Amino acid sequence: MSFTWRFHPDETQLQQDIARSLSISSLTARLLLNRGIRSAADARRFFDSSMASLSDPFLMNQMDAAVERLVRALKDNEPIVVYGDSDVDGVCGTALLTGFLRVAGARVTSYIPNRLAEGYSLTEQGVAEILARGAKVVITVDNGTSAVSRVGELTARGVDVIIADHHEPSGELPPALALLNPKWSECGYPFRYLCGTGVAFQLLNGLASRLPARGSIQDAIIDLARHSVIYAAMATICDCVPLVGENRILARAGLLALQKTNHPGLKALLRIASVKGEIQSDDISFRLGPRINAAGRLGGADRALELLLTRDEQEARRLAGELDECNLARQQLEGTMVQSARQRVLDTVSSEDPIIVLADGSWHAGVVGIVAARLMTEFHKPAVLVALSGERGRGSGRAMAGFDLHGMLSRCSEHLVSFGGHAAAAGLEIEARLFPAFRRALLEAVRAGGKIAGDRTLQIDAEVPLGVLTPALMNEINQLAPFGEGLAPPLMVACDLGIAGAPRQVGRSGNHLSFMVDQDGVKRKAIAFGRGHLAEPLRKARALSLAFTPRLNLFRGQASVDLDIRDIRFGEQCP
Repeated sequence: MSFTWRFHPDETQLQQDIARSLSISSLTARLLLNRGIRSAADARRFFDSSMASLSDPFLMNQMDAAVERLVRALKDNEPIVVYGDSDVDGVCGTALLTGFLRVAGARVTSYIPNRLAEGYSLTEQGVAEILARGAKVVITVDNGTSAVSRVGELTARGVDVIIADHHEPSGELPPALALLNPKWSECGYPFRYLCGTGVAFQLLNGLASRLPARGSIQDAIIDLARHSVIYAAMATICDCVPLVGENRILARAGLLALQKTNHPGLKALLRIASVKGEIQSDDISFRLGPRINAAGRLGGADRALELLLTRDEQEARRLAGELDECNLARQQLEGTMVQSARQRVLDTVSSEDPIIVLADGSWHAGVVGIVAARLMTEFHKPAVLVALSGERGRGSGRAMAGFDLHGMLSRCSEHLVSFGGHAAAAGLEIEARLFPAFRRALLEAVRAGGKIAGDRTLQIDAEVPLGVLTPALMNEINQLAPFGEGLAPPLMVACDLGIAGAPRQVGRSGNHLSFMVDQDGVKRKAIAFGRGHLAEPLRKARALSLAFTPRLNLFRGQASVDLDIRDIRFGEQCP
């Protein structure tokens, strides 16, 4: 089924004013307008944002208490545990704080629960380990807001808990020494969309500002604080938080710092992922992030954390290789599960169901979230998948923009052992016997909330002739980057195109499509991911129209513009 193409309104005068004021092309000005940047002054702020524009960390309620407690722990040489989650956000935040506290002279260790053996957030085994290490302070990163009883247990045993999290609070809050969470209604921080590592980064900044100057150690602290923005950028991009405001600042600064990094672990990761030259957000999303995630999805995230902390080049190369192998294993497992889950949708899910809710005893708990995201994209419905194992199940869900998955799960919480997350992504644990009741309750909650699957609409920025898309223009458009959640990449349309040469099926399974298009003698290479099955119809097509994102391609010193295809219309004119 094709998408509906919906064009942004034409605002020629405002577009020209912005283009003239900033000395940019009319098309770039239109892209800014379409992303809510409505004046030349707003556009200048958008382009000129810097690290100095980040808010004061101490605007976050309870930041003072957190920093004061960590300063005391450093002074008294008290044991500290940084407790993270097993995804990119949790691993990066744990590495960021652990590395910083080490340089500051703290007695610090880290712990990330094994997703398969323990589950998410503060686990029973995790609490036991914290107590066994004699910790006086625990910092949770990307978790903790919903761990009310476990935080209470630690507090009762004399452990002070600082929570650096961004997940939606639901009901009772944990009795922590400090809850640092922009989603908390009493947080007071002016930007509420930081990821967990973003919150940890601001905790680092707050702590760095209160540490006494000590010569070379202070210099090392400042240097590490600058380096830590790389971890904040990686987590921000991979966790799909909106890439606007302070998240845009962190992502831009981190991508620039990553290009210049001398960190052995990051260099080894870049090398094994074949990331070279100017680093884009897609490099993080599709090359670096999956390798960091893979270890945690298949069990323990320790190797990923060790890679981000190591200063030994040989160790870094070994760990990067292991993460690459984990990622290959994850891809194979994911492919099998996608086929299984997709068939279940086709066989059992009604077209009238507003959400996909499935469970299976053969599915892998570490991969259900990725597969849910695949189903959401293909069927344009939120998806929740549960991997059953004996009497319990662990699940994960994904939802498109405008759908509050966490809110919907909260309406069905009586059927769940636990759940947590945010609007776009959530995890859960459930007793297997309660899954049918949970499924019925979730379907009913979504229907009652009026959240029926959205139409398949593409919001188009502009119709453009292929000849307009030059490398010089793409260099200008790329100044809007990084693109991601909340700041969509350009989406354009070109019409009445001819096929230049035979289309080819590419990729390991031939499931992608590569072809050349021609418009009035201007040729561009196009790639359509997941559309290998259209090779034969494309060979027979006399004309077509494409919705695409233009990409600047640098190969052997030559720049060209390729088309990343989002939708294909055969023999149709543009609206």
